Amino acid sequence: MLKGLFTVAMIWWVSISCYSQLIFHQDYFRGGVTGGGFSTGMGLGSGALPMHVELGSTIRKGYLFVYTYLDVESGSVKINNSDFFLEQFQELVSLIHLHSPVSPSKTYVLDITDWLIQANTDLFTLETVMHPEMPFGGVFAPYLYIEYENPSLPEIATTIIINNQNLSGLNSFELSNLNPISSNFPVGFALYTDRHSHNQNERTYVYFNDNYLGLVYGSDAVNQPWTGGVKGHFYYQDNGLFGLDDDLPNNTMNESDALADVSTYINNFSTSVSIELRQIIFPVVPTAAINSYLAYFLTYTSPCQPFNAALLTSDTTTCSGVPVQLGASGGNTSGAFQAYEWLPQQNLSCYDCPNPVFLGDSTINYTVRIRNTDSCSVVYPVRVRVLPNPSFESIEITESVCGGATGSIEARPLSGAEAPHTFQINNGTPQNNGTFNNLAAGTYTITLNNEHGCSIDSMVVVGEFNNVQAAFSVNPTTGTAPLDISITNQSQNATEYFWDFTDEDGNLLNQITGHFGSAQCPVAGVYTLTLVAGNGAAHCNDTSSVLIVVKEPFVVFAYTHVTNEANLYQVFFSGVSEYDYKIYALDGKLVYQKSGSIEAAGHVDLWEISKFSSGMYVFRIKVKDMEGNEHEVDGKLVVVR
Repeated sequence: MLKGLFTVAMIWWVSISCYSQLIFHQDYFRGGVTGGGFSTGMGLGSGALPMHVELGSTIRKGYLFVYTYLDVESGSVKINNSDFFLEQFQELVSLIHLHSPVSPSKTYVLDITDWLIQANTDLFTLETVMHPEMPFGGVFAPYLYIEYENPSLPEIATTIIINNQNLSGLNSFELSNLNPISSNFPVGFALYTDRHSHNQNERTYVYFNDNYLGLVYGSDAVNQPWTGGVKGHFYYQDNGLFGLDDDLPNNTMNESDALADVSTYINNFSTSVSIELRQIIFPVVPTAAINSYLAYFLTYTSPCQPFNAALLTSDTTTCSGVPVQLGASGGNTSGAFQAYEWLPQQNLSCYDCPNPVFLGDSTINYTVRIRNTDSCSVVYPVRVRVLPNPSFESIEITESVCGGATGSIEARPLSGAEAPHTFQINNGTPQNNGTFNNLAAGTYTITLNNEHGCSIDSMVVVGEFNNVQAAFSVNPTTGTAPLDISITNQSQNATEYFWDFTDEDGNLLNQITGHFGSAQCPVAGVYTLTLVAGNGAAHCNDTSSVLIVVKEPFVVFAYTHVTNEANLYQVFFSGVSEYDYKIYALDGKLVYQKSGSIEAAGHVDLWEISKFSSGMYVFRIKVKDMEGNEHEVDGKLVVVR
């Protein structure tokens, strides 16, 4: 039964860490390290923290660690009455806690190096501040870690290890890539935990390299009135480990003593160790025991020598989609080992180079390991905080009148997004209002900026509509030549008018100007009258055309008296397409006939007068007009010779 429970618990250990590296910080330098923390367990209170910074030293690095339960988004702690707000910290891990009322558990860190330099003291009062969601919700257990440099002291190596495993009652780590540890000198191992009460279920076994160090529980001296869990209070300098508060620099841990010298459990110059914290009732779960394992600190002497390693990029902030140049220096690139190693291997242009480019779209914590030799290195953390870009909820476009500037764009940010927002058009002056008026047709870039300085662009096209309408009437549109026409302009929204009057061969007859006009169609044919109306912009012109059909007048004229023998007899036809001409004697006898087609108005030669004797004749002419209608013309013909 116990084996089955153990198997279930092991399957449950799936880390949801946002910081996948165990080693958060590793360094060596001439000087010392001190650390200590305070906790009330579940509420507010304060305590005077024993710390040690050697006289004549300068602050090299200082970190303040805290943690929260639940999804607390605000809160604060105090050091010497200075407020440190949760919003200033960076989240290192978010872990599932098997005890659901306190899940998730999140560990945070804040670089307070500059504050420590200004404070210029090693006397600190740590205070947890009232939070409305206490006892489970709040900002808890501030732990202060300080590195100080001192040229009169020998080198020291230090490593900060962050617990990135979910809190099930067992956390076990195999650590490698440590700087070689000299077991000829003390090796400090300190815990940063919380809420280990005297209750039997909340006690924790501690193992180092599979060696049992002891059972920790209860309250440190600095927070004796509360059930604040156990934290290692110490300093390490001059190749020596020293206990502070109620912690002893021996090779065991017991009750609230969370510090041990583990040199006897390490092979000389080893670069790897194992750590295990196991709740006394593990794996009997679930349990109401809260035990929180947050971080661990190793301080020791190493044969490594300091070198000029540096993190060139401090914690930085960018906007989603905006690359960031990271940088480190001092790695020894002459060896066969990897001089630089960036972790995690996500969203960087390279992972073994000194200056990768961040290409991600979400906040991430990196570490860079900088090697001097294949076994001596430092590890520095850097956080890239990615702020969200704003989003458009809608962009409404109103078209412009063709040739004018009457269009508009109205942009709205995503509903519920944080304010304030500003808007720009074509990188112009930012404005609070997302409405842009008096726009001509064209392509525009609308930029939405949020309060973080992040922005998003959207390219939009303002179209146009043509309200110019060319229209006119012609009276009449058909008739016989010459045909006079009257023109009435009926255009709308136009200020300019151009008229073209052409015949069917495309010849321009005359140019009509102005709003109204008149013209004449001189001969029969098909004429085209075209109006181009505009408003001053050539691409906004509109065109309208009318066809005018002009016919020849219908005329059939035949001579009835002929005397000149020298001339041919002719009949004048106009508006006629075909004819049939016949001459009869008075007795009705047909004496002459001729028929044919007519292409244009004019005289048609029919017969010679000399062929007819003098006398009286009768003629009959049948014709078809241009529309195909038949007509008949009769008459008497007198031939005089």
